[in-house]
Amino acid sequence: MDTQPFREPAGGSSLFLGFNSRKKTLIVIGQNRLAASRVYTALDADTSVVVIGNALEHATEEIQHRVAKQQIVYIAATTEEDIKNAIKSVLGTSITFATITDSTLDDVRSVHSVESLVETCRSLNIPLNVADRPEFCDYIFPTSHRFTKKDGSPSPLQIAVTTNSKGCRLASRIKRELISHLPSNIGDAVSNVGQLRSRAKHYLSRMKLERTTSQSSLSEELADFDNVNAAVPQLGKNAEDAPEKALRRMRWVAQISEYWPLEYLANMDEAAIDSLLDAYGEPNQPSTPTNEIESKEWPVLQSPSEKHAFGSTSSRGHIVLVGAGLGSPELLTIAAYRALKTADLVLSDKLVPSAVLKLIPRTTEVRIARKFPGNAEGAQAELMNWAVEGAQAGKVVVRLKQGDPFVYGRGGEEVVHFRQHGYEAVVVPGISSAMSAPLMAGIPVTQRGASDSYLLCTGVGRGGKALSVPAYVRSRTLVILMGVARLAELVSSLGTLGYPSNVPVAIIEQASSPSQRVVMSTLKDIVSSYNMAGEQRPPGMIVVGWTILSLQGSTGDMSVLDDGGEQHDEERVQKWLNGRLSIVSEGCGNAWNDWLKEVSRPVIL
Repeated sequence: MDTQPFREPAGGSSLFLGFNSRKKTLIVIGQNRLAASRVYTALDADTSVVVIGNALEHATEEIQHRVAKQQIVYIAATTEEDIKNAIKSVLGTSITFATITDSTLDDVRSVHSVESLVETCRSLNIPLNVADRPEFCDYIFPTSHRFTKKDGSPSPLQIAVTTNSKGCRLASRIKRELISHLPSNIGDAVSNVGQLRSRAKHYLSRMKLERTTSQSSLSEELADFDNVNAAVPQLGKNAEDAPEKALRRMRWVAQISEYWPLEYLANMDEAAIDSLLDAYGEPNQPSTPTNEIESKEWPVLQSPSEKHAFGSTSSRGHIVLVGAGLGSPELLTIAAYRALKTADLVLSDKLVPSAVLKLIPRTTEVRIARKFPGNAEGAQAELMNWAVEGAQAGKVVVRLKQGDPFVYGRGGEEVVHFRQHGYEAVVVPGISSAMSAPLMAGIPVTQRGASDSYLLCTGVGRGGKALSVPAYVRSRTLVILMGVARLAELVSSLGTLGYPSNVPVAIIEQASSPSQRVVMSTLKDIVSSYNMAGEQRPPGMIVVGWTILSLQGSTGDMSVLDDGGEQHDEERVQKWLNGRLSIVSEGCGNAWNDWLKEVSRPVIL
């Protein structure tokens, strides 16, 4: 089959770069409001700025102010020749780029003057931006925003939007829309994660210096430390080994960045950051539940009110074990919604999306599992003991788990633990991703004519052991949870068990969320297809089987189980992929999105 091995570039986009412009110079030709805006943007990036304009008294007040404060250099140039000479006088001091700001249709500079200055800059190899004249632009100024922290200081976070000269005003509106949908303290979240990464990297650097030449190279062990899907050994006899420590710390930071709610990250203080990497970056957690786990400093997602403090009431509490469902708040059960609204304390798994956590009243204390890589057992024990402590203090404790608590969720262990401490947990089932995630991707796990059985397994063997995958059955759909981290290994195992190289495979990530992504290909090409799809979006799951084709296209394909159907497999795969290596879909689909908009409208009686 003739397929494209790599994504085909469409062209027409801008090359976005985080340009380090320190010790570089921007020449601004013009003295209007746009010039002042360009000046500020450059100064905020530690760029030296030279403004070339008419007499200074005709410049905007902001430019005059910056000249007076000696933040910029101003060169008065009244003629076109003066401007060209001024440009040449700046060269040689540093890498230089330029922008013409008075070139709009309603501004003072003529088209002839613009073209002449463009020719000069190009002859001097100066990259140029010309306002409202994209045909002359070597680079663009996207509409951008830099976030501040809660103390008013600037944060490292910036966003930029461009329409590639198709609608600057619309780009500004889109930027404002993006800002309005982010937490007001998002800048603090970025700064806090930056501290975590910096400390983890400092530890790695120190560890590299301490390693002896007799030890194996770290390059392969740690090259992919930002891969949140990659497996990390559980704490064990080698827990003090430096490479394992480094792996856990790096992956812990990556998982925090991926899973934790932004508000939670923003609310961390120095004590919490110290706790995350210093106290909990070490193998000091018990592997079995105990009442002696110390409650260390820990940031809460929301500020608890006084009535929610432990020991504040004498009434007997109880524990509710709640399945958060697939991910979208729309897919919560009514019982789960009620539990979140009435809880005194919510103990959440790290995979529960922030959209669900936002439903919890702000007066309710929320704690998120500290399941850093390699510490699943210790964090699980900590959560269960927190739940018992809360119930003993008279609280209504909700133990919130992604999906269904009993589908690879260790819900049974928690029920038994709570029972041993005198509490019979109320269990609220959740919609499991095992069957609903494929459905959100348009893939039924069973379908007449395509699949008459369904098998669910995990991609993570018990205790880190290799997974025992089932043998191939043509009429069966195989769903693998928690297996994306071992995708290549799983594909190899499936091949040895008789799975055809052209059997369809789908990887479904962040099902039911706005960032849902589905990557579909064949068994032989799914690894390369997934790698080419771009940045991973955990959590993800794998579906293997011919039912993937059953609802594809306008008619689907429900003839897989017909007599002799396997003789046409290559033909049906070619028709499905239509010359492509893979099919990648984003989001939950227009039908789902339009329906949600329709049902969320207020009812007018």
